[in-house]
Amino acid sequence: MIDFRGMVEPVVGVALERRGLRACVWSRAKRKYVDSWLELDEPLLLLAAWGTRVQVAPSYRMVDLFELLGRMSPAVVRTLEELTNTSIRPFLEPKAHRQPRRRERDPYWRLSAVEVRQDVEMNIRGTKRPRRRITTRVECSGVLARPRVSETGHVDRVVALDMTAWAELRDLPLRLAKHGRLREWTWPPVRSERLRMAEHTFDFDLTFGEVMDGVLREVCGHGSPAEKVAFAGELDRRIEEIDRGEAKLIPASTVLRELRKRLRSRKTKPKHRR
Repeated sequence: MIDFRGMVEPVVGVALERRGLRACVWSRAKRKYVDSWLELDEPLLLLAAWGTRVQVAPSYRMVDLFELLGRMSPAVVRTLEELTNTSIRPFLEPKAHRQPRRRERDPYWRLSAVEVRQDVEMNIRGTKRPRRRITTRVECSGVLARPRVSETGHVDRVVALDMTAWAELRDLPLRLAKHGRLREWTWPPVRSERLRMAEHTFDFDLTFGEVMDGVLREVCGHGSPAEKVAFAGELDRRIEEIDRGEAKLIPASTVLRELRKRLRSRKTKPKHRR
């Protein structure tokens, strides 16, 4: 619980609903916690809710989250924009809602929801001396309507959102995953041994700030909606050139070998003194 020394009531829980932010706040008059709608133009009140546990209503959509951002005070929005590589304002403009060209050749592209989950990686033992390091991050991925099965039998049920057009995301429901993913890496003491990894699932509670940060970083990772649509069109054009045989793919091993050769030549090149 955050104590603001009388400036704002402490908040102990936040719920994302289509009407706005519903929270459990302390009422000084009633001397108990009551359900209330948070005022979005008060930065201190939103700061109190930032680190509290969040719930998402079943009917909540991605567009509801961005409309909530549009109703926040300019001071809060400017702070959120520093967490992303682009401004979130273009997502609130009407032109961002136009539908781009559909990818008819990929029947698995259609998404069913956007899920936010907690991902924890833990290094149990180091190569020379024991160490224990935990890296926690919030993952935000789209859930495919149909799982994609590769030739090797790998089943892919999620897709990254950073290159997905906003028109395909705005009406999807926003959900919190029921379980998180915990990866425990055991580093071998000898180089000849293999690195071992054990994966487990665990229950978690996300805060309002973690959900906002995870969604904004993922959705805004490659620019505004207009930039995404333009870049998606450029990718489609390049793929068509490859399919028609007009462009040739270069193996990654060849590219890396050429880059290493250039780096070595730069290191061995004598420096001229002035």
